[in-house]
Amino acid sequence: MNCKPGDLAILTRCPWPENIGAIVEVLECNVELTAALGDHIWRVKTTGRNLRARDLHTGTLRLFDGGNLSARDSQLRPISGVPVGEDVRDEVTA
Repeated sequence: MNCKPGDLAILTRCPWPENIGAIVEVLECNVELTAALGDHIWRVKTTGRNLRARDLHTGTLRLFDGGNLSARDSQLRPISGVPVGEDVRDEVTA
């Protein structure tokens, strides 16, 4: 797996090219889709940008604005190396 819950990740592959490069927050495993598709699927939250995706309830293509979506682990690359939130230890003085 590429990601884990709590990661920020870049969407690197997607059926809709306008979504590539978007930053998402990885929330949790989408257990139902993972079982149904046989591939690890994450629930993700958009961060600052609308994303085009298929609505799983209606099957229609629409824009999601900050909502929770699903993404395959293989479509995501975690962003690492910079601590955030409670992981920040000390401030850098100039």
